[in-house]
Amino acid sequence: MEGTWIPVLKKGVYLRETAGAYLLLLPEGYMELDEVAWEVLRHCDGRHDVEAIAQAMAERYAGDVETIRRDVVEFLTDLRRQGLLEFRELAS
Repeated sequence: MEGTWIPVLKKGVYLRETAGAYLLLLPEGYMELDEVAWEVLRHCDGRHDVEAIAQAMAERYAGDVETIRRDVVEFLTDLRRQGLLEFRELAS
């Protein structure tokens, strides 16, 4: 179940905040992130599952948790397809 997936940035992929920009540093360059993407990825630390990330974003941005959960899953799945993060299963 995707709610229990724990997203983690892959080796060589890092977050960096600079003056006026949120960056996802990649081995071959970088991606500039908006504030929401930055907040989602800050939670991809191996301690938060997708459900916890969606809850945190719903609280921060006062949104519908179901809609936010779908958006978070879509965003993280896209990054996984690009080889930038992986999902670990929540240990039973």
